Amino acid sequence: MNPINELLEKARKLNEDKRYKDVIDLLTVTLLASYDNPELSAEKARAHLKLGETKLFFIIADKLRSQKPELSEELYNEAIKHYNSIVNAAPDKGGIYHSIGVAYQRLKQFETSIEYFDKVIKIKPTAIAYHGLGYGYKELEQVDNAILFYNKAIDLDAGLTEAYLSLGIIYKELEQYDKCIYYYSKAIEVNPDYDSSYYNRALAYNAREEYRKALADYEKYVELTKDSPDYFTTLAQSKIIELEKLIDNPDAININELINSIKKLLLFNDTTVTHYTSLSGAKALVLDNSPFRISEGAYLNDTSEGRELFNYLSFHVKSKTYHDTIAEPFAIKPFIGSFVAENKHNDLTLWRMYGKEAKEEAKGCAITFRKDEFLDNLKKKLTSDRKNPLTVNSDEEFSFYRVAYYSNDQKDKFVIPGASEQDEEALNKYMEDLAFNIQGFNKNKPDLNSTQHILKMLNEIAYLFKSAAYQYEHELRLVVNGIGIDKMILKDFTPPKVFIELINIDSVLKKITLGPKVERADEWAAAFFYKLDKDGHHPEILISHLPFK
Repeated sequence: MNPINELLEKARKLNEDKRYKDVIDLLTVTLLASYDNPELSAEKARAHLKLGETKLFFIIADKLRSQKPELSEELYNEAIKHYNSIVNAAPDKGGIYHSIGVAYQRLKQFETSIEYFDKVIKIKPTAIAYHGLGYGYKELEQVDNAILFYNKAIDLDAGLTEAYLSLGIIYKELEQYDKCIYYYSKAIEVNPDYDSSYYNRALAYNAREEYRKALADYEKYVELTKDSPDYFTTLAQSKIIELEKLIDNPDAININELINSIKKLLLFNDTTVTHYTSLSGAKALVLDNSPFRISEGAYLNDTSEGRELFNYLSFHVKSKTYHDTIAEPFAIKPFIGSFVAENKHNDLTLWRMYGKEAKEEAKGCAITFRKDEFLDNLKKKLTSDRKNPLTVNSDEEFSFYRVAYYSNDQKDKFVIPGASEQDEEALNKYMEDLAFNIQGFNKNKPDLNSTQHILKMLNEIAYLFKSAAYQYEHELRLVVNGIGIDKMILKDFTPPKVFIELINIDSVLKKITLGPKVERADEWAAAFFYKLDKDGHHPEILISHLPFK
């Protein structure tokens, strides 16, 4: 028996014997860090739960949400069962109801969590119970109630930093930046060392185009996190560099604002997306629990990818090197994932183009998953080691976008399949303005550094534009800048491949569709079903019978 299994068996036996203190003494912080095994962490969480150490239980269970979501769900359900079994004998019923409310909150059962926070308040109103109500109503998209209860939390405890942050987040989403910045500033006033407040306020200042103030907040965030840097420290450092280049450069500021407007307009807001892949790719994702991967922009199948935008803008980067030889400098590109809407999960054209196995058409698989949960789990993975909550601006760092298609035959216009006429008109106006600003930038004969800065900015949207020849695909794109995420390099390929790993998708799957030419499809479907069923996941599994020639 290997050391991990021995420890796991011993910890389980100690928990069964109700020797909870021995479990905690056995599974030290150092030991858990060295083995990094979710099951061991879960046993320690169970011991904390039975000893009434609620805060320590939730710290471990919450961390497992990014490592092994199904295991954390199991722990939350165990907590609910345990608390319900002791509530009648508990001297502090309000505290028990609060813990049950938190567990339901983590399970995203917000209506039920609200019921328990209400019970707490009927016994004795507390600021954190009101905050729990606010969070539940926010997730249920009842914003007025959320604001009401966050303010009630502040009325009871004017020092509750999280309540100010939560109000700031709501007003940021409502694009009411004055109120958003006010509440982030109040959080800083209450706790000047609460790093999340500075990062979130920087996002708000940036959205309001107050770049110097955003720069100062990013710098403060880096200062506060320098002793324990995290993903957001790296991200903030990158933002600082970008803002320093942007400030006092009118050309760059105008171009940046247009790029942000284009990204906002092309955002894909449906709740699900579908990804076509090979059958071997689906096996890796579903049966082997491999993380979902996306490749750096240079590695997309179509070598013309990203060029449509630059051709339209007449923007190209070249430099003179030794003996006046013309060269194109390397530019960092974002990491790109290709998707379609869920209603395209069984499409003949897409089976032909992307649903392949060993280059054979229609032998692949279409995987549909819940977009927002996918992004939430990705954020949890990146923020799992943070002590304080920090909301990532998903529109900025992790976003799904519609692809626009350009046609010379349609009066040099861009088309967004399925979009409103108003959206298409707005996009084409933005593109005309962007081309005008790029033309002005080029006329100023910028140096190479300035040109590369604009290139990097344009690469944020370059992969959202394709030729009208591909319009039938109705493609969506996931665009991730990759800053702060480990880059993986497959050296056995020529050229080597670069990609990043995101998350396991089994907990966010909605549907799996096997291609119409998959051999022994029933057997593949059975393998997918029973593997996912064992882990507590039940997506719909379909076998395509579209006529494929």
